[in-house]
Amino acid sequence: MIDIRHLSHTYKLRGIKAIALHDISLKIKKGEVFGLLGTNGAGKSTLIKILTTLLYPTAGEVFINDVDIKKRPQDIRSRLGVVFGQQMIYTGLTGRDNLRFFGDIYDVQNLEEKIDNLAKFFELEQLDYLVEGYSSGLKMKLAIMRGLINDPDILFLDEPTLGLDPNMQQKIRKKIKELQKMGKTIILTTHYMLEAEDLCDRIGILNKGSVVAIDTPLALRKKMPGKNLLEVKFKNPQVFDKFRKDYILTNDPTLIMIPITDSDHLNSVLKELLESGCYIEDIKLIEPSLDKVFSYFTE
Repeated sequence: MIDIRHLSHTYKLRGIKAIALHDISLKIKKGEVFGLLGTNGAGKSTLIKILTTLLYPTAGEVFINDVDIKKRPQDIRSRLGVVFGQQMIYTGLTGRDNLRFFGDIYDVQNLEEKIDNLAKFFELEQLDYLVEGYSSGLKMKLAIMRGLINDPDILFLDEPTLGLDPNMQQKIRKKIKELQKMGKTIILTTHYMLEAEDLCDRIGILNKGSVVAIDTPLALRKKMPGKNLLEVKFKNPQVFDKFRKDYILTNDPTLIMIPITDSDHLNSVLKELLESGCYIEDIKLIEPSLDKVFSYFTE
């Protein structure tokens, strides 16, 4: 769906050349939710502006459905839906009038039917009320509806749950999953690691303008060397001294944590534990959270 080849972008800041993106190459598959993560200033916004034809790259190529976006941007724009928070909705209009306005821009056929279908899908009953009276959650729903009014192949969502209460966050995430099932390709930026883990098929991590990691959430966690911990719970406080140097003791005298480097190390530790003669009540492998993965790749 999206093929990015050696993409770079530079700009001048107070006369000094600054690098926003450096030699980025990646592919985003049709129908996947792709998470774009990075610290502030990592280059996420610049990359999205290029992918949505709002900005031309300094070097490199981008193809969407085999179309070069630099040569034929007009052919691409009608296929895209872009949601930058709640910025692109007009609070002085009703929700319906907002959707009519943007639908007319895209020359959407059967617009009223499309608006009613979107309102039903997003369960937005306040469609004919002024947007200034909407809650933040309802405004975000309307913003996503606006991004979908032209039935795009690709939907860009920039922090769609920022500032929303947990219940509304869950509702928005549920709708994103339903949109994926309908065949939409979704590029998601978020600072909520749990959200990225819940929604994304793959994640690309940007740091200082470069892609430093790209994979599934599970595979990214496994790429962290020595970050897994084996938690061992004993029936009695029997932490044996000869292995103490390899363990992390806890406030619970019956519980120890063992850093694990790889599968061979795990098998070796399990063998030692079984041969120790201590009665093991519970044991589990704890993988690093996506927050720790993010910190690992961006520090």
